[in-house]
Amino acid sequence: MEWTVLLIGIAIVLFGATLQGTIGFGLALTAVPLLSIMASPKLVVPALMILGTLSSLYLTYRARRSIDLKMVWPLVAGGVAGIPIGTYLLLSLDEDTLRLFVGVVVAVFAVLLLAGVHRKVRAERRASALIGLASGVLNGSISISGPPIVLFFANQRIPRDVFRGTMVAYFTIVNVAAIIVFSATGLVNATTLRDVGVLLPAVLAGVALGQALSTRVPERAFRTIALVMVACGGVVASLSGAGVV
Repeated sequence: MEWTVLLIGIAIVLFGATLQGTIGFGLALTAVPLLSIMASPKLVVPALMILGTLSSLYLTYRARRSIDLKMVWPLVAGGVAGIPIGTYLLLSLDEDTLRLFVGVVVAVFAVLLLAGVHRKVRAERRASALIGLASGVLNGSISISGPPIVLFFANQRIPRDVFRGTMVAYFTIVNVAAIIVFSATGLVNATTLRDVGVLLPAVLAGVALGQALSTRVPERAFRTIALVMVACGGVVASLSGAGVV
């Protein structure tokens, strides 16, 4: 059974990393709710945080010419402020509550992304800090910082290259801050590093595959399929947290 769980986990991470390499986000969004069904979120979240940081570092380097630094810093300020709040939630809530929370958050944001929610925000810098705060809370609690940022950028009609470059740069900075907080609170330990070592090859392979697919597969079609799968994963995680499955 352990080998079966391991293989399923590797497949989930491989898919999430492929998504991340293709559109700039998706590793944690995909993997956290599904892996949280099989293992404690207190184990899953720190490991995915480290793996996500490694993939974001590479993607940030590849997209370095497209990064809008004026947009990154307000997001980072809010994100760093939100991480301790999220970490407190991770340490305080029980595992079923976390699974339910993870699933609901993922499903809701996935549906909103699929629905193409759009309402132009005029005070962009102020809104960026608040969006960063929401992202940081999610990052510190369930390692899923992407949905608020993705929704905000999509809502503002940010050009594709700037969208991807700025987003992965934000993820890199905020994830490093989260890892520091996780280490200080004992959430990063020998078990975490072992899990990272086991799953890292799948992440590297997935990101490389995603980079290749990004030039060959229509992004809109790929993202739609991926978000449907993510929404389903969120529903399953919610049902698991609620004790239905």
